[in-house]
Amino acid sequence: MICITPTKPLITPVTSKTEITEVQKFRYKILVEEFGLNAIPGIDHRRRIVGDHLDDKLSLFAAYAGDRIVGTIRCGLVSRMTQKPAALDQALAAGYGEGYLPEQLGICDRLAIAAEHRGIWLNLELSTAACHSLVRKGCTACFCWARPRLCRLYRRLGFRDLGIVADGKNDQIRRVMRLELSDLTHLKKINSPFQEILEVAYRTDR
Repeated sequence: MICITPTKPLITPVTSKTEITEVQKFRYKILVEEFGLNAIPGIDHRRRIVGDHLDDKLSLFAAYAGDRIVGTIRCGLVSRMTQKPAALDQALAAGYGEGYLPEQLGICDRLAIAAEHRGIWLNLELSTAACHSLVRKGCTACFCWARPRLCRLYRRLGFRDLGIVADGKNDQIRRVMRLELSDLTHLKKINSPFQEILEVAYRTDR
């Protein structure tokens, strides 16, 4: 468990079936009910969840304020997925995974944060937990999908915009972005918050 200060949400891995279901319900509340994203894969309106088979295969993290989920993210290696997200297939087909083995490529997706906790802090902490997990698994390049309003934030973290629109619908447009986890020179140049974190991770895990 990661605890930054006692007054801030606790970020912890999600492991049990009950916890996974809670995360899926939270995604539905934020992504579907609040943002109206009715075209994202894995929506079950009857059960009011957003989830798919990858939730059992990849790593999930949740941020808790007391006993209430206020944020979540999913991450994992491409090689462990039996079915890649369509946006990742598109990026790989365009050559943006060239030079890497499948087991070196990771994804971060399904980010959702409660309104009262939105801002750089919780986004960064969830992304950091995901990056630590990916580095430990041997990932060297991580893909994510960002809506236009978040692209500036992800560039600030060190992601590069690959310029691929993942979905052409006006309310669903997301850009494919890639973070080179080992490109410490770039992270230092832009003063990325990930720089020191990844330097420590690479010294420890490699």
